[in-house]
Amino acid sequence: MNKKIATLLAAAMVMTQIAGCSFLSKGKVVEAAEDFGEAIKSMDCGDIIDLSTAEDDDEVAATLDYLLDRDMYSDDENEYIDAMIDTIEVEVDSKSVSVSGDEASCDIIITMADYEDLEDGEYEEIDELVDAVADADTTEIEFTAEFVKDGDEWLVDNIDDDEFGDIFAFLSAKISVGGVAGSYMADADVTFLISEGMGVDVDFDTYLTMPFYLDLAEDGSYTLTADFETFKNNFYVWFEENTDPILYAMLGTDDPDTIETMVSASGYASYDEFKEALMDVVSESIEEEDTLPAGEDAQHSGTYTVDGANLYLDGSEDLTGTISGSEIYMSVPIPDSDEIVDLNFTKVS
Repeated sequence: MNKKIATLLAAAMVMTQIAGCSFLSKGKVVEAAEDFGEAIKSMDCGDIIDLSTAEDDDEVAATLDYLLDRDMYSDDENEYIDAMIDTIEVEVDSKSVSVSGDEASCDIIITMADYEDLEDGEYEEIDELVDAVADADTTEIEFTAEFVKDGDEWLVDNIDDDEFGDIFAFLSAKISVGGVAGSYMADADVTFLISEGMGVDVDFDTYLTMPFYLDLAEDGSYTLTADFETFKNNFYVWFEENTDPILYAMLGTDDPDTIETMVSASGYASYDEFKEALMDVVSESIEEEDTLPAGEDAQHSGTYTVDGANLYLDGSEDLTGTISGSEIYMSVPIPDSDEIVDLNFTKVS
């Protein structure tokens, strides 16, 4: 055989083998993308994590597990989620597949109802919202999945991309069913106020919370109540749990020997005795506290209006809430301060 022809045939065989391997790899990537697309459509967090390089204890995995935990949603919210899932169609663009060694990419197109078109609607019953989801215009989200080869598997390596997060944005839609009227409750984290009051930077072990209640009546009136009685009880428990970091900050040291010397100079037999005496003072102060508002003094009343997903108390821009399903999110400014308190209200009745 002519040497030149033999060389060309050998090259052709090599190219054929390479092309064959590439074709097989592309087929495996398409299969992996289809499996991943099905996991997205079923909203199965376990399958999504298993088909990706994320670990169960990764931040992105924890966030996804939180978002897809159906137990955290109300019955109405789960009906809305099911309705949205029913509209999801997944298409894998096999022509977009690109393979380079142990890395590959493929476009996955997710079509679903456009939840943003639903946010301005008014729904008295959940069935009205479910019907609106079915009739809504659709939107497309294109997620370019980046794969890495792990043994015989191709795993998605970029579920932390914004594109992927966009797929689940409908779970945070600002949609209210049955009107906004009702009773809401929020536990506000006010730990930072204690730090400011003490004038020291303390790394507390636990959070100090104050309960707030928001009652929205059908006639457009509202009452916002701060539960100072419960707060006093919370404060005692919280102070007891955080006595050590508080005292370390006030004494300027966490060295046991130095602390024992300081409390001994103050007439205490030990640091533990000093803590007990301090808790007695705190307990007595709480029992004798009569300057905190109570009854009507702990309430603020007025009228509210709703504009889409926005809730306005007394028409004030400073008292504005965002309605999201059975929750209302508010940031309330503290008088004579640059600080704000975040109130995440959940509907209780």
